[in-house]
Amino acid sequence: PTKEIVKELLRNHHEIGYHSDRNFNFKAFYNDLKTLERIVGVKIIGFTKHGRSPTRDGGPWIEEKFINYGIRAGLKYLAQGEGHFDWEIPHVIRGIIVFGHHVTPKRSKPNEVKEYIKGKKLPMILVHPEDILLIKGLFEEILTMGRIVSVKEALKILRMI
Repeated sequence: PTKEIVKELLRNHHEIGYHSDRNFNFKAFYNDLKTLERIVGVKIIGFTKHGRSPTRDGGPWIEEKFINYGIRAGLKYLAQGEGHFDWEIPHVIRGIIVFGHHVTPKRSKPNEVKEYIKGKKLPMILVHPEDILLIKGLFEEILTMGRIVSVKEALKILRMI
C-alpha cells in the first residue's frame, strides 16, 4: 500500500491485517508478514490467507496449517471465514483466536451483506483498500449500520485480548 493509503486507514481507525498469499512454507509467510509490518509501520496482529485467483494463489485452505503459522508468527487471530459459518463469536484454538466466518462486499450481493451483518452477533467484513471505490455505496451503507469497529477493538470488547 502507498504511504497515503496507510495514513488514511490508520487515521480512520481501520485495522491493517496480513492477507498472505505465499503460503508454501512458513519462512515465506513470515518474511512477507515482517515486510508488511515495515511498510505500514505498525505491528500486525491478525491475518487471513488469499484464495485462488489467476494472479495470486494462496494454495488450498488447510486450517491446521494456518493456525500453526499464526501461532509461530506470534499473531493473535486468524480471520479464516471458512468452515465454521455457524460460530457466532470466534473460538480460541491452541492460543490463537479463529473467526469462523466473514463476508467480502466485493464478492457478495448488497442484500446478502446487509442480511449477514444483521444476522450475526459479530459479523466480520473484509475489504481490500483498492476495492473501496468499487463498492463505495455499499461500503457507506455498511458504515451507517452502526456496528463497525476494528477487529482489535471487537476482541478487546470480548476480553479476548
